[in-house]
Formats: sequence, C-alpha cells, structure tokens
Amino acid sequence: MYTVGFRPELLTQVQALYSTERKATLAELPSDAINSLILVDEQSVSTHDLANYLDQRPEITLTYVVDAITTSKQSFAAAYRMTLVQSDNLLSYLEEMMLEQNEQMVLLFFGALPQLGTTTLALSVGSLLAQTSGLSVGVLGLNLYNPGVEFVPSISTTLDDLRSMLRLKQLTPTKLRASMPEISPGVFYLIGSRNVLQAMEYHPNDISYLINTAKKAFEVVILDIGSMLNTASALQSLHMATHRYVITRDLVVSQNRFLDQSQFVLKSLSIAPEDLLLVGNQVKSPTSLRDYARSMGVIPLVSIPTFTDLAYYVEPDTDKLKLFFSQKKFKSAIEQIVSGLTQGSSKGVTARVRN
Repeated sequence: MYTVGFRPELLTQVQALYSTERKATLAELPSDAINSLILVDEQSVSTHDLANYLDQRPEITLTYVVDAITTSKQSFAAAYRMTLVQSDNLLSYLEEMMLEQNEQMVLLFFGALPQLGTTTLALSVGSLLAQTSGLSVGVLGLNLYNPGVEFVPSISTTLDDLRSMLRLKQLTPTKLRASMPEISPGVFYLIGSRNVLQAMEYHPNDISYLINTAKKAFEVVILDIGSMLNTASALQSLHMATHRYVITRDLVVSQNRFLDQSQFVLKSLSIAPEDLLLVGNQVKSPTSLRDYARSMGVIPLVSIPTFTDLAYYVEPDTDKLKLFFSQKKFKSAIEQIVSGLTQGSSKGVTARVRN
C-alpha cells in the first residue's frame, strides 16, 4: 500500500493499522505500484496533478481521498477510473478492501516439467470445488506455450483475443465471463494463448488486470501456468496467487528442475519452498513422494499414479474430466486437495472460504 501526499494526522491513523510506504508525490511511485493499493490525498495532490499523471500512466488505479464528495469530483474520478473515498470513511474503506483481498482464493498450478497435467488438475479441482460448494470458478489458461484446448469441444475465444482489451483496460467481468465456455457446471475456462510468438508480448500489468477482473467475475479463480516460468504471465500469476501447487513426478530430473525454478524464479518473488504444496502426478511409487518433498523443501500433499491405458480413451472423448474422475485414486486425490481448501471455516465452503 502506498500513500501519496498524506496529511500527518491521516497518515498516522493509517500507519497504526496497516503497513504503508509513504511518497510525497505521484512521480515517486515505482513502476510496479500497479499491483498495490495507492491512496492519494487531495490536500497535497490536485486534480490537475492527477490528470497529468494518469494521462501518462493510464494503467494505474488510484484511490483519491477527499474531504467532501461532490458531483464534479465524482465525474472526474469516473473519467479516470479512480475510486473516491471521503477522508472520514477511509479506515472503514480500507478494512473492507483488506477483508475482500484476504478472502478470495486464487489457486495456481505449475509443473516442474512439461506435460505433467497442470491443466487437468486445475480443471478437476475447479470442477469438484464448484460441485461441492456451489461457488463459481474461473480457470485461466495462462500457459503461453500450450493453450490447453483439449478440454473444450470447440475453440472460440482465447487469451490472444483479449490481449488488446487487457492492454487498454477495457475487459469487464461480463466480457471475460462471456469469453469463457462452461466446461462443467459452475466452471468457466479461458483457453490460453495459441501463438507462442506472442508469449513475451504480455506485460505484468496485463496479467494483473486479467486476474483482478476474474476475481470480480468469479468467486474462486484458478491459474494454470504450465512449467515455463519465464513469462510475465507466469511470474505475475505466482505473485498474485494465494495457494500454489507444484506438480512433479518421482524422477530426479523433475526434482532438479524444481530446484532451478526455486533458486532462480521463486526466490526472486520471495516465495519459499515451504509456501508450496507438492502434488505428485504420473507417480510410480507414492511413498517416494515424501522423500522428494523433503529434498525439495516443499509440503507433500497427494500422489496420483500413472493411468497407462487412460490416455487412449481420453483423447477422443468429449467429457475428459468424467473419465479421469472414474479412476478412484484420481478422484480421491482431487477430493483431498479440495478438502484442504474447505477445512478450517466454521461456516463451511459455501460461505466463500478464501485464504
């Protein structure tokens, strides 16, 4: 959270409850401030200063703290997509904002190696979570090297089709939801990028805007980023997720690849191995997963065996998730993952349990 030009008495009230970084002017805001809550005090920053700044940085979203809300200020705020908050109500506004941010689950699945079933697991968890809780689930295909089209009967809108709306900040929750086919009751899926040449053209603020829009459109958001963690899509998703699952096999090469991911990618995002949950997929020896988890420094969760013959039936079938769920060990593993999300709430998952 950043405060810009805050009067001393108001700054003291905010700092007593929240961790903030104080800036005297808008020009002092860093480039990555787009991912943070930015509070601007009208006593030091005029509407003229705001307009000049936002004309140059239209991707930034600001909250303008004013002593009195007038119709002219409301029109100005609407024109620049700002939130207007009266200074007397600032603390209650922040309390509501923090509660909302802390509540909503954003789950993320990534693989230590390619082809480990991140899309299958993301959609399966979403399907069972929606089925058992009644929550709406949006699954975003953010693996920019594999669109994950296998689970949709026909390709309609993909992430590529939304890129201009993301850049111009024109994607609304309604438009996003309309772009995502419902692949099972309550589960909507955004097909990933089909053009690998565009993988490096997405910016972190594009992905941040997409995820925040999805959080408004759905009660639970699930991110599938595959195994290539060198894109803005993967990095921003890792940063914004509340629950992170790493998918691995019981192979030394998978363990070594994860150690590289941890050292060069996760560490730079301040994500420690113990912040991850390990899901073994295509595992030959379930007991070995605990040994791998110990050497990788992550928390072991579930093991899913290899279903050798299933691939022959899944490929031509239109309801692929149903075939996976017909395997008892697969279904049991997904139930265990979902159970870990829903436990710990006195009101149950129907109360929109979010970390």
